[in-house]
Amino acid sequence: MAFELSRLHKLDHHLEDMAYQWTESAVKEHFLTEVKYLKESQIDELAAVVDKYDKIRENPMTTTTFAEDLACVSLNSMMDYWMTENDSEYCYDKGYR
Repeated sequence: MAFELSRLHKLDHHLEDMAYQWTESAVKEHFLTEVKYLKESQIDELAAVVDKYDKIRENPMTTTTFAEDLACVSLNSMMDYWMTENDSEYCYDKGYR
């Protein structure tokens, strides 16, 4: 029987969870509030970070790290969470999502 990696979805979930917790901690430390209480201008700052790394990824001469990619996934998840908690379409209206 050949070696196979099984249950990689569990690793995906674990890594995404760790990245979300780490990124959420950085957001809370910077803004001194929970994600759901961020203001639109603060959401704009999160979106600017994601945009920065999206532009790096678009350039064929540059790459982003795995950690940067996971952090951006987490920031996008936070923006989705913020919209849900605030019954808002702000990120869609701004073209962030």
